[in-house]
Amino acid sequence: MDGRAQPVPFLHRMRVRGFRSIRDAEVTFGPLTVLLGLNGAGKSNVLDAVRFVGDALTSSPGQAVTDRQGPAVVLHRGYSAAGPGRMHLEVDVEVHSPPGSTSTGDQLLTAHYAFGLRFDDEAEAGTMIEHEECTVTSAEPGLSASYLAHHGRVLRGPDQLMGPVADTGTLVLPAAARWLPFAPVHAALRGMAFHALSPAAMRPAHPRAAQLTLDPAGGRLAEILNQLAARNPAAKQRVDDYLGAILPGALGIDTFTIDQYQTVRLRMADPTAEQGVAVFPAIARSDGTLAAAGLLTALFQPGTWTGAVPLVAVEDPELGLHDGASIVHELGQPIREVVHRHLATLGELQRSNQLTPWPDPPVAGTAP
Repeated sequence: MDGRAQPVPFLHRMRVRGFRSIRDAEVTFGPLTVLLGLNGAGKSNVLDAVRFVGDALTSSPGQAVTDRQGPAVVLHRGYSAAGPGRMHLEVDVEVHSPPGSTSTGDQLLTAHYAFGLRFDDEAEAGTMIEHEECTVTSAEPGLSASYLAHHGRVLRGPDQLMGPVADTGTLVLPAAARWLPFAPVHAALRGMAFHALSPAAMRPAHPRAAQLTLDPAGGRLAEILNQLAARNPAAKQRVDDYLGAILPGALGIDTFTIDQYQTVRLRMADPTAEQGVAVFPAIARSDGTLAAAGLLTALFQPGTWTGAVPLVAVEDPELGLHDGASIVHELGQPIREVVHRHLATLGELQRSNQLTPWPDPPVAGTAP
């Protein structure tokens, strides 16, 4: 990474109250955080709470609620610590000061950002911002600041922000971002990338477009790989190496240009092919191969190396991934008996790893 790369982890902590299925939760994040749980446990809702912060800053809280089918979907249905008809989100992040903004060079800024919303069907706006606060601290003089807004008025903060807010439906941070030290906090929260990768979006050819961020579903995979190879060859090589570890025999995945369109093709080791390498177009590759390539590209996309993408969140990253070998076995008689006697369900047996087949013993005289 270069000297301006985003600190890792960027997001240290998040508090969620009254959002979807989450009544009150606090999550601490590390450089790599994996959310595990059964279906319906709320893993996706934790990610969506983080995404909601970025969406609310990019457009408005009301628009972010509308994009999620309204307050009935977003608001927690039961008792919430945020209060009736309310939700509260807060994050603790770490960012760099902008280049040239300090006399002592690059400085790390720690920020606490939070806002609370109230939903009122009878109000014209529907979604109302009850409170918002941002506190940025730094060891460098002049790079620490804070503000507090309550019911459409900034009660504490820099002189430029004091008084009524210009738009009561929009958060204050986008306006505060015109000044240090709020600017890098705003940019980082808006720059977070969220992916629900779909091989169907990665397989077609797309028109060439100079972009540095992978589409949410993985579209324009070829463009991102092309940019990565040009800007950071070492990172592109890591994508190829990891892909080879997931898919035995894979040598790499590359951009293939046809006129003004781009797609991807996979290089595979093949002793029978010319120069020992066989090339396969995306349309000839399995969903699992494309899912693996999309996941690796999402993690290593150019913006993650420059700090423009401070956080990458991938939902269900294991979907479609495989190691190139599928083993199919019928259930043994002991398992059949357990299910028949209602001692356990197939789902319970799967979660306890009781349905994983034992590999067949090696045949005498063959290599393992």
